[in-house]
Amino acid sequence: MAGVPHSSLELDPLSSRAELEVGIRAVCRDLLLGWKDLADDAIEITTITGGISNALYKATPTVDGDLGPVLCRVYGLNTDHFIERKKEVAIMQIVNKHGFGTEVLGTFATGRLEAFLPQKCLEPEQLKDPQISAAIARAMARFHAVPGPGPKTPSTPFGRIHEWLDMASGFTWDDPQKREGFEAFDLSELRRQVEEVEALCAAVGGPIVFGHNDLLAGNVMASEAFMQRAKRGERPDPDSDVRASAESDLTFIDFEYADWTPRGFDWGNHFNEFAGFDGNYNNYPTPAEAAVFVRAYMAAERDCEESAVPDADVDRAVIEADLFALASHQYWGAWCFLQAQWSKLDFDYIEYARVRWGESARRHKAVVEAAWRAFL
Repeated sequence: MAGVPHSSLELDPLSSRAELEVGIRAVCRDLLLGWKDLADDAIEITTITGGISNALYKATPTVDGDLGPVLCRVYGLNTDHFIERKKEVAIMQIVNKHGFGTEVLGTFATGRLEAFLPQKCLEPEQLKDPQISAAIARAMARFHAVPGPGPKTPSTPFGRIHEWLDMASGFTWDDPQKREGFEAFDLSELRRQVEEVEALCAAVGGPIVFGHNDLLAGNVMASEAFMQRAKRGERPDPDSDVRASAESDLTFIDFEYADWTPRGFDWGNHFNEFAGFDGNYNNYPTPAEAAVFVRAYMAAERDCEESAVPDADVDRAVIEADLFALASHQYWGAWCFLQAQWSKLDFDYIEYARVRWGESARRHKAVVEAAWRAFL
């Protein structure tokens, strides 16, 4: 993590609010230039909501106009079992050079400090807006062109799914409610479903790209100016693509799961996020809504007008996304087992696993039949 200062201080996300505030102020003083002599009442701490893995706080100096706010991210307990934090920070540094995310200001034993972005996170219902959807697609095409680290060998999604299911098979559960919920899953059947989808995805193929792999609404940030133009049905300023992240119309954040992956997985995973955490999959994009996204993506990828992208290419891309959306459900369904075992956040991961595996099974037949007709 070249050039990133580190502190040995630790913050426990389960500490009391008062203890966390003391710890956050201490970390800021230890890592940030100009903060060392700030008094407690000169650093305001506010909670940022939206995540189900980490605890997020905004630290704002109230006395020195030259110092801006920072984001303090306290890692969820035991998330290091399946997230490589050093790799994540290295990825953040890479993608930030290409206009995504934010600057890492420092790391500490259980988290990091980031430059605070002025844009606002999107809400799930905004993902269907055609102007917003097309802008996200163009940004995703740019993201997929970023030279990611390491060999171009995808472990996402299926390598991770198999790894996580293997880990889950060895779990013991102290909480009887979690144990009962987990034991209702037939892991052998889940593995069979994964292997079937994996074989179909391999047959369909698609380019291997450096994907975000967690592009939910809360990981897309947009400026107020962009949102106003979207409301008026206007396309964003094309020059915004080359601005720094803090000035851009639209950017991505949170790269914990970024990895080499088939292109369709990032598409399908994003489409699943139209449902939000509530799992309202009636909001999954219709073929016409999905076509808006993939047409804009392909036009950006090919550097052509959207009208120049053949309809046949768009139709096949929508089916590709739908197929990989099944893999996305399986990916996060397996992830939920790990979170249920280790996370201390107040979230029912077993129920969320039931939702994700159930939706994969519900859509399986229609999606697979469409994929066979289009590709096989």
